Parts: sequence; structure tokens; C-alpha cells
Amino acid sequence: MLCRWGDGRIGSSNMFFQRDAFSLLHSASEKEGIDPDSLEIESMSGLKRGGISVHNGLTWHGSKKNMSKTRPRRGLGIHFIPGNAKFHEGASKSSLWKNYSHNPDGKLLDHLPEDLYPLTGTAVED
Repeated sequence: MLCRWGDGRIGSSNMFFQRDAFSLLHSASEKEGIDPDSLEIESMSGLKRGGISVHNGLTWHGSKKNMSKTRPRRGLGIHFIPGNAKFHEGASKSSLWKNYSHNPDGKLLDHLPEDLYPLTGTAVED
């Protein structure tokens, strides 16, 4: 399978799986100034078929390659963002976001359309 990754890399998805399952994590932590030896790794290896993992979107996370030859891995992502979030002009470069972030005339939206990004809650003031 040929993939186009968000940071511009193109190639087979197989080339992005390292033999050392933690090499990307360690590299990312070093770039952030975090000692890789100080990381706390939580294993989801006990997650059964149909199970769920819920985590903060800022949590570094990933999974090993799907080893099945007959069953694709399925996933569902639900992302919550602040109600006042706006798209950045860089969204026009994203094959994922460019169709949602701009008007048909190509102008960047100044708000998130509620039909695509429904408001699920509001802050409660004390």
C-alpha cells in the first residue's frame, strides 16, 4: 500500500514500522527534550477484539503492524476540540482537511460549521 503521510513522506506503510517498536517514540521524546528512559509505557496488549482505548489526543500513542493477512484493523477516532477553534491556513495543504476548512471559493472559513463540527458541550461557570 502506498501512503502519503501528513508530514509529506510518501512510500509503503511497511517502511514506517521499525524493528524496534519504540524507536519513533524515543526519537520524538528526545526532540521534545524528554529523557526516553523517563517515559512510562502503558501496554494495551490485553485489549480484546471490540475493546476500546480512550486517551488524550496529546498522548503519544501507536500500535504495531497488523500481522493478519485476512483481517484489516479497524479504528474509529472521535476528537474533541474547543468550541472556538479555527482552521489555520496550513489546512489548505492537507488532503484530509482542505475540503472542510475552506469555502467552495477557496477562502479559509472563519468558524467551524456546526453541521460538520457539532458543539457537544459548553463550559459551566461557577
